[in-house]
Amino acid sequence: MRLNTSLIGAFLGLSTIAANSLAATPASAEPGGGNTGPASGYQALTRQDSLALRFSLEQRRTVQTVTVLGTVTGIAGSRPVFRFSVPADGSIRWWDGSGWTEIATAGTVPDSPVSMALYVPPNRERAYLAVGSRVIGEFGPVGMRAPVRLEGVRFEPQLPDGPRLEPVSARAWPPSAHPRVGEPELLSHSDSPEQMPNSAVTVPGPRGERIRMSYPVHTDDSAGAGNRYVYSDDGGRSWTTDRSGNPMPEVPSVNLTKLSGGTLLATNYHTYLRKGSNTEASVETSVSTDGGASWTRRTGVLHTPQAMRPISTETDRPGTRLGGFVLVHGALEQPDGTLLQSAYGYYANDRTYRQLLLASTDGGRNWTVRSTVAAQGGGQGYAEGAFAHTADGALLAVMRTGDYRAMVAARSTDDGRTWDPPQVLRSGSEELPVTSIYPVLEPLPGGRLALLTGRPGLRLYTSRDGIRWNAPISVDYRNSGNGTMVRTGNSLLVFGDRGANWARPAPAPYAIWAREVRLGSLS
Repeated sequence: MRLNTSLIGAFLGLSTIAANSLAATPASAEPGGGNTGPASGYQALTRQDSLALRFSLEQRRTVQTVTVLGTVTGIAGSRPVFRFSVPADGSIRWWDGSGWTEIATAGTVPDSPVSMALYVPPNRERAYLAVGSRVIGEFGPVGMRAPVRLEGVRFEPQLPDGPRLEPVSARAWPPSAHPRVGEPELLSHSDSPEQMPNSAVTVPGPRGERIRMSYPVHTDDSAGAGNRYVYSDDGGRSWTTDRSGNPMPEVPSVNLTKLSGGTLLATNYHTYLRKGSNTEASVETSVSTDGGASWTRRTGVLHTPQAMRPISTETDRPGTRLGGFVLVHGALEQPDGTLLQSAYGYYANDRTYRQLLLASTDGGRNWTVRSTVAAQGGGQGYAEGAFAHTADGALLAVMRTGDYRAMVAARSTDDGRTWDPPQVLRSGSEELPVTSIYPVLEPLPGGRLALLTGRPGLRLYTSRDGIRWNAPISVDYRNSGNGTMVRTGNSLLVFGDRGANWARPAPAPYAIWAREVRLGSLS
């Protein structure tokens, strides 16, 4: 791939960039070090709030990577803040600090001379890419710290020609954020882990609707435990920690479900093998009949038709082995009162995760296996399944298959007893794969569905039939992985974090946020 380049600055609210905003710098002088030398081409920036970069590709022969360098909150020194690449097949991928995600399919960049442009708006929350005159997509920063300053651009391999500077208008670029996605409202922040919000419901409150939400306050491992239970009476603008009302404060994570009669069900994410049995695991639940203010604890049993092996050798209860399956998401209530629950993990001989659908006929106390949705897949297997009914009455399951891997979907027309083979889930006119972890499904008016997915960031998709999905709305790019959402009034309230304990650099501080997405923006 040979490039002729011109670096062009453009800013919302400003018409042009002066020619001295970019200063040529030898590759060896690149701030922050790393990957410098003859294989890199580096261009310093003196204007540091935003940029537009234009370059032309003449022939695709190798991967071309473009990295914007700068600083992020709380860390001294220059580091990558945005990065994308164009492989030899003409697709486009972006790097979020942990993995690559395809944002445009093969052939988007033709194997002939073509101009490309990169734009980072002044809020630096995201970057946009154009091929020719068409904006083809957007992507987020590297890592979960907010970019503060843009300092330079690196090309790998290095540019054969020096840059030519030109002014350009920014008016053709999209807005710096989706117009229907609100600004993040912080629920809490801490020096210790609080991350990966996973469950939310709405209940009647003293002044209308009350939103209840739960999130873990421990490291991301099977030995960690503890969660926080919060509520909001003003649509998510302010939050109160409800310590006395927490249904199970000592468990690692809680799944909340509002049943048709108004009863709330809280389920422990972990199950625990019963002594002397590999086909029975204890299931801990709580029920509330007063909107989640007080709870009644109980313990039931999950019965499996095959022997299980612990999902992890770690445990949050020393001396007690974890069950073979963990429970994720709220339960799905059927018209006859049967509850359906997502669970994934291992039977004794499974090599990778197996996705199950459980059933309970006693209000969620005891559970049996209704079906295996999918098993023995590649990657990590099938996990974190989200379930919902589609407009035609079918039951839809959306499942994770691994970090930065495509999600898959399966359908059932007999209430989850049998399933079609899983198929890769795709979205938009280009049918890009939907990636990658912790899918959450939420019914919308008119039989539509909303799907939230994590890593990279948090993205929101909508569908009228559960088969064809619209191109995603980016809700937030600086989220570690799991998120959740709940419908409230004419909006979806989406919850996320500002990094998990394994993030590098580590969160400072840890934080949980909520963002409103107005339903009028969802087609």
